[in-house]
Amino acid sequence: MSEEQYRELKRELLRYRELYEQGQPAIEDYEYDRMMQRLKDIERAHSEWLEPDSPSQTVGSKLGGGKDAVVHDAPMLSIQDVFNLDDVIKFVDKQLKQFPEAEFLVEEKVDGLSAAMRYRNGALERVITRGDGKIGFDKTANALFTLDNLIRTLEGAPAYLELQGEIFIRRRKFDQIYERQLELNPDKITNPRNYAAGLLNKKNPDPDDRERLSFVVHGVMKFDGGFERHSDVYKFLERNGVNVIHDYKLCRTSEEVIRAVEEIGSSRLALDWALDGAVIKIDQFALRDRLGTTAKAPRWAIAYKFPPELKQTIVREIELNVGRTGKITPVAIFDPITLAGTVVTRATLHNKKYIEAKDIRLGSTIEVYKSGEIIPKVQRVVDNPSGSTPYEFIERCPSCGSKLDMGDWCCVNPNCPAQFEERIIYFVGKNAMDIDGFGANTARKLIELGLIESIADIFTLKRDQLTAVGFGPKESENLIAAIEKSKAASPERILTGLGIREVSSTTAQELIAQFGSIDKIINASLDELNKKLSKAESPTVRVVAKNIREFFDVEGNRARVVDADPIKLLCEVPKVGDKTAAELLSKVPALERIADAPIEVLNEWVSKARARESLVVARNVRAFFDLDDNRKLVGRLRAMGLNMGDTVEAKVENAPRGGVIVFTGTLTITRAEAASRATFAGFTVKNSITKSTKYLVVGDKPGSKLAKAESLGITILNEDQFNEMIDANI
Repeated sequence: MSEEQYRELKRELLRYRELYEQGQPAIEDYEYDRMMQRLKDIERAHSEWLEPDSPSQTVGSKLGGGKDAVVHDAPMLSIQDVFNLDDVIKFVDKQLKQFPEAEFLVEEKVDGLSAAMRYRNGALERVITRGDGKIGFDKTANALFTLDNLIRTLEGAPAYLELQGEIFIRRRKFDQIYERQLELNPDKITNPRNYAAGLLNKKNPDPDDRERLSFVVHGVMKFDGGFERHSDVYKFLERNGVNVIHDYKLCRTSEEVIRAVEEIGSSRLALDWALDGAVIKIDQFALRDRLGTTAKAPRWAIAYKFPPELKQTIVREIELNVGRTGKITPVAIFDPITLAGTVVTRATLHNKKYIEAKDIRLGSTIEVYKSGEIIPKVQRVVDNPSGSTPYEFIERCPSCGSKLDMGDWCCVNPNCPAQFEERIIYFVGKNAMDIDGFGANTARKLIELGLIESIADIFTLKRDQLTAVGFGPKESENLIAAIEKSKAASPERILTGLGIREVSSTTAQELIAQFGSIDKIINASLDELNKKLSKAESPTVRVVAKNIREFFDVEGNRARVVDADPIKLLCEVPKVGDKTAAELLSKVPALERIADAPIEVLNEWVSKARARESLVVARNVRAFFDLDDNRKLVGRLRAMGLNMGDTVEAKVENAPRGGVIVFTGTLTITRAEAASRATFAGFTVKNSITKSTKYLVVGDKPGSKLAKAESLGITILNEDQFNEMIDANI
């Protein structure tokens, strides 16, 4: 492998990590771990290529982040992964050769959100997420509310004890949530780990969130004496009622270790929690101390990763759901199969083009797996026998009976009842108005009671109305205050919240930047909308073309072209959504041609695909505001004091663009929103400071990046300066 190919692999892993941290994992954990192992193998063979920004040199993720940063008393390290049993044997035999007295704990590797729990004089002091392994985030309040098995006091504990474990949601609980998501919004289903992270980060958890999560201890990070072995800690914790790793085994030989690993593998599907492997670690603390750790992982432990389970079944029916924008999401109903210990009969098929691309029919034999051992997904079509029937796409909405837009296969009736509830939930949610305490359950309750019949009704709610239908006085006051506060939200958030098809938060930002206000967007012609959006796409086209070229320059990705689903594989490329992928493949049907095309040709193809997308978005915006009801809605929102952007200046033409930008500290907007604005303005957002970094944006309580940036002479901006720069560039 060349050094350039190594760097491409490194960049690809960093992209996957960023998507994962945004709650949008693009590949399965097992595949990511294999790519990471390959990176480490290359770095061992070419140590001269290794740099501090390599994903192999960092620990943890931003899931479970927040404002209350806490320095870990001892680093929360990851564990070295292995993927075959021969490597397990080599590890055990190597340790026994050096320490014949070594004994090994073999235990389940629970797939959850890593966290530490500090006890001082036996009393729980803090619950801290992993963060980057060195700095985590205090989530004590939410943990006390959402965990069902948190022990607050330990009898006979050392003066100081810090435990490490996983926060997770049990299968039976997540299955209920999954079924609800499958009914309401099957294309937005999260995985259990991201769900747990979201619950732990929630500003105001709903009453239904109480004791929805669980915690299991698998490690001890620091303690003031009293234990000689890890198994001693487990026994002490079990006496105190603490949930420790289920059915761990103490082994003395590699044969015993392999037998224990295989037992975990054979029984894992019957458990009430997801596993992604088995951990093998030396039991004696004295031997661990002698072996020590690397910068990222202990030398006294490894994790064997289980491959995903695949099963074949036959599609019998395709069920349809209507989402908040009218999008029809098909769900495959198939013969029951048992995956990861539960009976599975359904899996989302995403959209019309997904069915067409895979040629999924009634009667198709398909291969199904469980993502994270929880969420069923269709891997591929194995066979379409002679009796299989091509799916006939309906032309009328299954909810309201209106004629569907067959191009996008969606309902365009704004009064469709199936869309209304999801539109309200989306409008008040974090991606739009972000109204504190206004969760999905609150929205459903107010709709059911008839207090909300339009988005504008949210801003007419009164305290007395809420208390009269069962809300507590304080709860009512807080909700009304949060609604009032949200009136100052940016026009981009309002435009996003209106739920116009294909208008994401990024598209809303560009529209406001181009036109200056929602009123000007309402009055713009189709031609004006298309021209502005097409112009905005020009830098994005170059970025997308570059991303595609870099993605397929990675040897492993190019090899997947032969068997992978074309749309699914293209959607793994950063900034390529299913529409861009579908448009590209409609113009260039052979994925091999896209994978091998030079950057100049990709620029041309992506430009044509994005031009079509811009026209689609422009038509959707024009069609939305051509409806009297929607114009009246904006008028009501304006009259209630919401910020329509009347004072926003349109974008400055020909402003300088580009450069690598990094963030540190807490900003007044979310990190994801800041990164989105920067990327949209033509900057490249990175997680770490290097010599190529052009700007560091500093918020409240900055980390070590600030000192490094100062030492390298990098331009440092506060949030106001960052916003000024972005406004000038977009």
